Amino acid sequence: MYNAMKKNLTQLIKTIVRLLPEGAPEFIYVSILRPQPLKALANTVLSAMIPETATVSDGSVIALNKKDAVVSGALMFGVYEKFETELIRKKLGPGMTVHRHRGEHRLLYGHSRQGRWSSRSRDCV
Repeated sequence: MYNAMKKNLTQLIKTIVRLLPEGAPEFIYVSILRPQPLKALANTVLSAMIPETATVSDGSVIALNKKDAVVSGALMFGVYEKFETELIRKKLGPGMTVHRHRGEHRLLYGHSRQGRWSSRSRDCV
């Protein structure tokens, strides 16, 4: 019963998040949930909801970290770095080297097998 409730709650929140305007989930998390008690509660709830994996925008599956409510939560809800993802889709071409520390962008560009990835830097592109 707990798993069914968790799944239903997660699905409800995903639906609500998708209906919000662009940038609203980040604003809510950063601004409205800024007071430490609210942030701690939100992180606890998000961590409890995070599954083992999530399917990202191109259909790739990425492992999530239950201890990272911010990035894994954003990936779970499909709101992680939308602008950056679109930029990668539109601007990167064959033979380019991408420096990035997060897995979603690596999957997104790596599937095309046209560019190279370097994990030495936290800088994007």
